[in-house]
Amino acid sequence: MAGDHGLAFFEWRLQRAQAIPEAERSSDVAVFVKSVSLQRQVLELIPMKSDGVSVALPPSRNRQHRVLLAGLLAIRAEYLSLLPAKPAGNLDFISPLAAYLAAEPLGNGGSLAEAVSQFVARRAAGACRAAAMLCSKGAIKLADPEHRRAAAARIDELAAGAPAGTDLPTVQQVQFTLWTLALHYGTGVLVAQALLQLEPSNPKALDLAALGILKLSNLSNSDGAALKHRAMNLLLRGVQLARRQRSDYFEVVCGVRAVILAPSVLSDTRYIAVDFLQLLVEVGEAAGPAVRRCKPVLPHAWVHVIEGVEHLSQPTLAALQAELRVHKEQASGSSAAQVAAAKAALRSSIDAAVEAVVREHATSSNATVLCSGCGQPNFAMNAALYYLYLIFFLTHIPITLFVDSQAVLPAAWFPQAAKDMQAWYFKTHQDPLMMGLPTWFKSLVYSELALQLPFFFLASHAFLARANWIRIPAILYGSFVTATMLPILAELAAHTAPGYNAVVVTSFYLPYLLVPLTLALHMAATPQPFRATHKAKRR
Repeated sequence: MAGDHGLAFFEWRLQRAQAIPEAERSSDVAVFVKSVSLQRQVLELIPMKSDGVSVALPPSRNRQHRVLLAGLLAIRAEYLSLLPAKPAGNLDFISPLAAYLAAEPLGNGGSLAEAVSQFVARRAAGACRAAAMLCSKGAIKLADPEHRRAAAARIDELAAGAPAGTDLPTVQQVQFTLWTLALHYGTGVLVAQALLQLEPSNPKALDLAALGILKLSNLSNSDGAALKHRAMNLLLRGVQLARRQRSDYFEVVCGVRAVILAPSVLSDTRYIAVDFLQLLVEVGEAAGPAVRRCKPVLPHAWVHVIEGVEHLSQPTLAALQAELRVHKEQASGSSAAQVAAAKAALRSSIDAAVEAVVREHATSSNATVLCSGCGQPNFAMNAALYYLYLIFFLTHIPITLFVDSQAVLPAAWFPQAAKDMQAWYFKTHQDPLMMGLPTWFKSLVYSELALQLPFFFLASHAFLARANWIRIPAILYGSFVTATMLPILAELAAHTAPGYNAVVVTSFYLPYLLVPLTLALHMAATPQPFRATHKAKRR
């Protein structure tokens, strides 16, 4: 993991965030630094064996105490996280915690122990309906005054026995975290009301509540418009609170979601209040600078979210800016015909903006974007390179089996057509390597059969499935083949003989240097070669 440049960029951003004096840190930076510290405390409490998979249960009588304490610290880290995801990038603290709970169940530890178990189960299972429902039940159970008092007493007991400075969550924060994790399958209004009731001044609560209401509005035929208006009010309130609390992250998230929601709320542009339009435009225009302030000092997972929603809002923001200009022209005394024409054009532009948002959200873009981790171009797989690599691997399989392998395998193993083709090639181009078969060249052919041929099948499958795990194997393959092709091309370029054309023969071999070299460089520069499709993101 130490060699992973994504983790190196994460550590670099963490160092930049830590270098900011505490009094000058934004709330986002303070949360980032604190959440990483909490996660590392979790990993200290639940050590793993050297294999990184199995747990190393401490030989003590208070193992359940340690696991419960680690679980509460994990919940506190999740509560602080700006979105329901690992706040520390590649630092995984949920898997070891889940492994510990499997080896050392908390037993009948009351509602608090159940809440910790449900939290870990939900985070470890991902989008699992059963685990999400457990979180809902856990949050509802903690609302009972008796359970709430017992949980608070248990947290106080754990804090008293923990090292000084241990930052455990309150019962309210545990309940809030369970509700956020239940949101994926929870009833929109129910979760929204619970979050708002717990923390009405938390921008995260307002953002998640708005999302829950919007989810329900998509399923409602009669109350859809009213629910969207309510979600808009929550988002704009979230922007106001985010600015007051110096949270650039939630200023962007709540603001651009309000902009994207605007066309469905303001369906009739003739009745749009100029002040409301001005507010939406100002909120949308403030998103770009806020993203740039976040980029150097927040983890790439968080930056990726606000970059995505800010980019998604641009067509709608342009339409709202045009609508505002129309209203200003009307106020300045333009003729009725001019205003009517401008409004007609605007309705078309808003429709086009909505279509652009849907199209952008439904399909993955192949354009070069900036890497969230380092700020440099992220050369995600575009169509041309994708098909170049895929065709290269698919065609290399028969070439290896029926052409290259004739250099080392018995002739009786090959069909007559393959042998005739090779004879024509020898007669026409006088290839010195395939005809002379020096020992070093035969060793490379053996390595092609033993190492490269299985990889061609593996890579073809990975590219067809658009699987990002192929990145490291592709770098290794490209580096290996580049090293083997250099002496081959040098020999072909230096060889002289009657009837031999070095340029032509070298041109046959050259693609088998250029494509693997391009593949290795491309994959090394791209932390995630295949950007997630809309369907994958929803899962």
